[in-house]
Amino acid sequence: MKKEIIALVFLIGCLTTFTKQNLKGQTGSISVISMAGVDTVLADSIIPINIIIQNSDPSFAYTGSITVLAGNSNTGQFLIDTLYSDTTLQYIQPNLGNSNIGTNHTFRTTTYANGDNIVVVWPILNPTLNFTTDTTTFNMHIVYPNTVAELEKHGIKIYPNPLRDKLTIKPKPDITINQVRIFDAAGRQMIESQNSFDLDVSTLPKGTYLLFISTKNGKNYSSIVVKE
Repeated sequence: MKKEIIALVFLIGCLTTFTKQNLKGQTGSISVISMAGVDTVLADSIIPINIIIQNSDPSFAYTGSITVLAGNSNTGQFLIDTLYSDTTLQYIQPNLGNSNIGTNHTFRTTTYANGDNIVVVWPILNPTLNFTTDTTTFNMHIVYPNTVAELEKHGIKIYPNPLRDKLTIKPKPDITINQVRIFDAAGRQMIESQNSFDLDVSTLPKGTYLLFISTKNGKNYSSIVVKE
């Protein structure tokens, strides 16, 4: 009986030592290495994004829930936005293993500035298990769309809206348009033109789109257009 107790104490001691070493060894970094779908974003619209989180620890996997935060000071004060939060356990293999998270998010005008934004993104871990987290910087272009009436005040007419087969953009004589682009609600560029401003939109699926106009004097204008 004494031998069995000694063996049991020894086994518990080994397991405790192993556990301590295991936790102590988990000092790798978890970071967001990619966010697809956020290059050009229409403000206050639901945008599908894909977040890739990486584990740089050479030996230990991470298992736990992850929240992804974004911070920026583009509006004049530092604001934090929760991009993703879920209690579902994520398993990320060691040695540059990745976890892909697909989610939908709305980039609010109250948090992001109109135009170019430099956004810092980082994960929050639960539990941390002695892992550290790193920040990653992304460049995002947030678009506050003009109304059709606002475009006309700036000397640019677009018609028809809603769209069917063609979209015509007609600027005043003193305005030179360099480029016209049309993005879908997910921020993907669907049409681009630098020469013709009578655009064939017949192949666009029905839905809501962002029209983005760049002029020679460096000004940019945008508007929501609807394809029926």
